[in-house]
Amino acid sequence: MATVLIGVPSAHGAPPVCNSPGFLCGEITSPGGSSGGRAPSGGGGGTTVPPPDPDVTNNFQDLGPAAPATEDLAQRVRNLAPFPAVTVHTSPADRTYVRVRTGLWVDGFQTVRTQPITLAGQTVQVTAQPKSVTWNLGETSITCTGPGRPNDTSCSHTYQRSSARQPGGAYRVSAVITWTVAWTCAGAACDDAAGTLPDEEIPSVPVPLVVDEIQANTRP
Repeated sequence: MATVLIGVPSAHGAPPVCNSPGFLCGEITSPGGSSGGRAPSGGGGGTTVPPPDPDVTNNFQDLGPAAPATEDLAQRVRNLAPFPAVTVHTSPADRTYVRVRTGLWVDGFQTVRTQPITLAGQTVQVTAQPKSVTWNLGETSITCTGPGRPNDTSCSHTYQRSSARQPGGAYRVSAVITWTVAWTCAGAACDDAAGTLPDEEIPSVPVPLVVDEIQANTRP
């Protein structure tokens, strides 16, 4: 079993095992002969270590050999944050009525964290907390501080006009979740232990919602 040290940016938060300036360091073990020591070949019969993921490498390759500013590193780590897709729902679904309270809620309203990333003596992690949902409802826009819930009116809207004159006879409903973004840093090279970054906004795909007039039956 041969142990190989490579300098690559890692999105998986493996602890560093070397301090090469400008690189994230991780340990990769490959099967094979032991004669190779720490050489990349690993001795006879060792497997080839795959190259680093270019999507991760591109986030850090131009930071230079010197230790980057912590906030600059945090901005790059933020690019690796797994923000979820935002999906909108209404109750009633697909079709509602004028002057009927329509419930609204979203999937994706959740805390997001990156894996810790270590570079040049700084271990940085980014955390994003959802704080609000801005709804574009066709006839107006509203902001809710929570995600809303199925069959609940904690986030809701009462339409005043039907969608009959809208393209396709429906309003296009969409939502944007806004996250506050913060970072922490551990290590002797950190400029600060913590800080914030600009808010992150992730939009949903618009969905159609038909709004009808309630027809009253009257007898002469």
